[in-house]
Amino acid sequence: MAQGLILAGGYSRRFGNNKMLHIMNGEPMIIHVIKAMIPWVSRIFVVTGYYHDDLVQTLINYDKVSIVHNPNYDLGMFSSIQAGVSYLREDFFIIPGDYPFVNSTTYGLLLRGEGDIIGPTYQNIKGHPLLIKARLIEALKNAPKESNLKVFRDQYKVHWIETDDEGILKDIDTINDHFSTIKN
Repeated sequence: MAQGLILAGGYSRRFGNNKMLHIMNGEPMIIHVIKAMIPWVSRIFVVTGYYHDDLVQTLINYDKVSIVHNPNYDLGMFSSIQAGVSYLREDFFIIPGDYPFVNSTTYGLLLRGEGDIIGPTYQNIKGHPLLIKARLIEALKNAPKESNLKVFRDQYKVHWIETDDEGILKDIDTINDHFSTIKN
């Protein structure tokens, strides 16, 4: 088993309001991300920022979910990653909270992969989530603050696994992204 890290600290500027709470098929977007991951993890840490209080109210009833507030969310996504990894002790999945279409089975597929970092591809295009081995937690915590996940990832040999999961490529940045995925 692994742990999960979901990044939900941003401003949602392009979306226009808190996209993590945008209702999709009757539930907030972030709940779709949690439900896909939860069968494969011992615990999920959701890193909040700008919309911390709203997310706390939404996630309070999920037993396997802990909330980590990143007070430096204004520094960007990598600051949320570094805030979150401080709580991790196991191999872990990491995914931005705006990837609600990832199939749950993709997590299981990644758990069977080999290497320090395992990631999915769809038609040879790299996507999310990543599975990162626990032995890299310290390196991630100590990476330069101005870095990003791609720079960190590219320092290691990544084992990419081809999937049939197009959801690994579909993030929701604007309201139009949501509606364009419904049509597909």
